[in-house]
Amino acid sequence: MKPHDTTAKGDGAEERWRKLHVEADAWFRSMAEAVDDVFWISASGGRELLYVSPAYERIWDRSLAELYANPHQWVDAVVPEDKAGVLEAREQLAGGKEYRIEYRIRRRDGTLRWIEGRSYPIREPAGELHRAVGVARDITRRKQLEAQLLHSQKMEAVGQLAGGIAHDFNNVLTVVTGYARLLLDGGMMPPDAVEGLTQIYTAGARATNLTRQLLLFSRKQTANCRVVDFNRIVDEIAQILHRLIGEHIGLKLQLSSAPAWVEADPGMMEQVLMNLAVNARDVMTNGGALTIGTETVRIDDAWSRHHPSARSGEFVILSVRDSPAAAFRRRIFSASSNRSLRRRTLGAARGSASQPCSAS
Repeated sequence: MKPHDTTAKGDGAEERWRKLHVEADAWFRSMAEAVDDVFWISASGGRELLYVSPAYERIWDRSLAELYANPHQWVDAVVPEDKAGVLEAREQLAGGKEYRIEYRIRRRDGTLRWIEGRSYPIREPAGELHRAVGVARDITRRKQLEAQLLHSQKMEAVGQLAGGIAHDFNNVLTVVTGYARLLLDGGMMPPDAVEGLTQIYTAGARATNLTRQLLLFSRKQTANCRVVDFNRIVDEIAQILHRLIGEHIGLKLQLSSAPAWVEADPGMMEQVLMNLAVNARDVMTNGGALTIGTETVRIDDAWSRHHPSARSGEFVILSVRDSPAAAFRRRIFSASSNRSLRRRTLGAARGSASQPCSAS
């Protein structure tokens, strides 16, 4: 009968455990190197780094060799405003307590990154602190989305406030323009007062259009679209544009000989023209000329087939040219035969045309 060899069996079990340990370590490293977060393991209450995943180099923009040589390096990258909180969290970990903290770091390329750091202590069976593990996640994108959401909420609040003010102000304007209209229609005013009273009524009507833009912005009123002659809109607002751009800039109108019929909100179109005029004035600080023109064109089926975004029909082109600055702005509006606003305006005027007339 052969003696029982307990030593051989013990050595075999030890070898299997060693292989399992090596495999587990390889699995952990593969996992840590595949994810975008920084995994780390430390001893001595978090002050001696045993392992840091490669994601550190991508997020911190610093090498792992430098970090192992100087374990305090990751803290050095923290912005001054957040450093006190990070150091307090490290002391908390050294005392055996886990932490969760958000802070900012500055990379070597000068960019800022938001970091969410979590750490957990690992204790010996006797309760003594043995190691600490943690993860650092780049949450910059999340912070940007939170800021965008906050901004949109603020803009919504501004829109509601603007809508409320515009509604109340519109009531006051209704009284002003109403009495001015009554005085003008009464025919009892002296001739020298009629011109001034007419200007009051006209200014009040235009102010009413401005309040409509605020109400549109706050979504409390729909666009007042109707078929209008674009040439008439340009001609009527020309006097205001003269005062708006100043005497050092000349205003020229090059309007089509035939009426330029479009379906649009006249108040919105006036605001568009004023915004474009202000843009031109800001460019021409040394003077110049602002030319506003309209023309009617027809786009045929052959041309539209080669331009998928276009459609055939009659259109009105509004052009705004400022010189000596080499800027030329053209926008196409569909003619009344199509009864729709073809394109929105550009630049600062875009907000005024945020609700174009729909095709009928």
